[in-house]
Amino acid sequence: MLNVPHSLRRRFTDLVASIYLYNEHRGYTGLEEFLAAARRRFPGDRVFLAGVQKHLDDERRHYRMFRAYFEAGMRMPYAISSEWGYVDRLLAAVGLAGNGKDAAALEAADGSTFAAVCRMILLTEERGLRQVERVLAWPWVREDHRLAAIFTVIRRDEPSHSAPYRAWLAGRRGPWPDRPTPRERLADLVTHHRLVHLSLPLAYANPRLVRRVAFPA
Repeated sequence: MLNVPHSLRRRFTDLVASIYLYNEHRGYTGLEEFLAAARRRFPGDRVFLAGVQKHLDDERRHYRMFRAYFEAGMRMPYAISSEWGYVDRLLAAVGLAGNGKDAAALEAADGSTFAAVCRMILLTEERGLRQVERVLAWPWVREDHRLAAIFTVIRRDEPSHSAPYRAWLAGRRGPWPDRPTPRERLADLVTHHRLVHLSLPLAYANPRLVRRVAFPA
């Protein structure tokens, strides 16, 4: 293995942790809106609502672990914008803006739109489980025992996250697909490869990449 300076290894692991911190924050705040709409639309579906609540709680806890990781190192995460956001792209794909008004939009949306959101969440969580396995195989992540421990927790939690959306889609037969469509899978694949194989190397090499001045609220 090449003898890469610690500062360069730290830059890489901080960038990876920054991307996950951003997405975990967008994940749980987006799920807060989704859950608010689901509670009003399906108040009697306790199993579904409990599953979404667990997913939300896990995402919030993951965000707090990444935040604690940076706080313990007395440094801030890199300023990752919405171009890195899987959740941002998920919302945009179904016509939602992620601006704090999506709960009302989801409550008023027809069943096909709600189903599309469930499919996109399902697709994102399936992708996330595969990706965390790859991240844990990266040598520089494994060398950072505190960061590796966080990803180990995420790997443990991830399998349950897709379950409520898969069950909702399977149990509510309507004029919509109950699994992600080929077009949705292609969009996910293109987004994933663009972020991991293009945006991540470019950000790592960008000397103007700055750190945040505050954590996401």
